[in-house]
Amino acid sequence: VFVRERSVCLLDGSCVDIFDNIEGGEKYVVVREIGTGPIRLSTMLLKTPKGLTADKMDTTKWEFDNVSPKLDNYVTTMIGKH
Repeated sequence: VFVRERSVCLLDGSCVDIFDNIEGGEKYVVVREIGTGPIRLSTMLLKTPKGLTADKMDTTKWEFDNVSPKLDNYVTTMIGKH
């Protein structure tokens, strides 16, 4: 489920997509992903605000969860191989 999606183009003309994705498992989490086509370049968990209400559903304002890294993306995989 994609919550929000937008494209960002860099000065060299290359573009990436940024989207927030709801993932399920033991509990639901929101993940911000940056990628191009089928390749995820960066993935990070977002902190769900306390007292979540309709007014706090804009995930662009949520903080990153720096404690729980996502390790299933291209950059982490490439760094891990070296």
